[in-house]
Amino acid sequence: MNFKYNIVINFFIVIICIFSFFQDTFSMFLLNHCKHPPCESPNDFEIIQMRNRLNTMPAKKVLKKYSLISSIYYKKDNERLGKCGNWAFQTIIQADSLNISTTDDWIYFFKTNHHYFKQTKKPKSNGLAIYSSGIDSQIKHFGIITHTNHIKSKWGGCDYIFEHYPFHVPHVYGNFLYFFTLTKKYRKNSKILLRNIKRDINNSYHISQRFLYHHQVLLALANGKYKELLNREKNLDHNYQICTHIQNYLKTKDIYLIINELLTSAPWININTRIKKTGETLLMLAAQRGDFKMVKLFVQYNAHINAVDNNNLTAAIKAYNNGYLDIASYLTLL
Repeated sequence: MNFKYNIVINFFIVIICIFSFFQDTFSMFLLNHCKHPPCESPNDFEIIQMRNRLNTMPAKKVLKKYSLISSIYYKKDNERLGKCGNWAFQTIIQADSLNISTTDDWIYFFKTNHHYFKQTKKPKSNGLAIYSSGIDSQIKHFGIITHTNHIKSKWGGCDYIFEHYPFHVPHVYGNFLYFFTLTKKYRKNSKILLRNIKRDINNSYHISQRFLYHHQVLLALANGKYKELLNREKNLDHNYQICTHIQNYLKTKDIYLIINELLTSAPWININTRIKKTGETLLMLAAQRGDFKMVKLFVQYNAHINAVDNNNLTAAIKAYNNGYLDIASYLTLL
């Protein structure tokens, strides 16, 4: 690994460690900032049993077994909805793109910018539902309140958006539920809401650095430097979703699975991100190394096939120059 690459990775290790400190500081946020007590999951044996089953039950089986849980949306091919936080905040904000990565970052944003919302004693239509654990009051899940006081939410990486009763959710999302709504100022003016949220996200050092880090991880993986990167990931904050995905790779050794998870968990990460010095995209890096499976994965996520690097070379030309004629032919025929 070259010296510059070492510097970049060490820098981001420091960033994640700093964020870990702030995460501990904010762990009691809901208890400290909410004037209304949360709703608590019913102490009902059937509901407890159902919630425990939902922890591991496949989505299709959930819909078949529990008639009170319905699907209101199924993601399109290659659509990137992210996880619960990405989907919930996108539903409220209606932004085309924001420089923010995963649900972890939305949790951080909510805690540091809670002036956009006010807590309500009862659920309000189109408000934000926040699930939390009982011991430390950590945020576990986000949803959107419907006009019938049901909740719409995305469960992890599942392809469905569910509508359900408040506590017809996996038990891992916690036993407490808080209700929030946008403040009057932002309910009345969506343009100001979007403008100010974009500003606050871009001004957040932690969110911006983690957004950059997410891109750097993908570039390293596409460039075949994942072994060196993964060795260093062991020292990072494993509560951060990217690090969780990296740890999953260490168990499965499936590099394509981890890239897929990195892309699906962060819908606004740019599939056409580049190495600044060379102008090479993820697709170019995979193509010039002859990794056909990775090339197909990036194409599946709508990578720009005809993008050129700083030397005016496309991914197909780079593959051809390195002797990977099958990849060059595949990209040329698309």
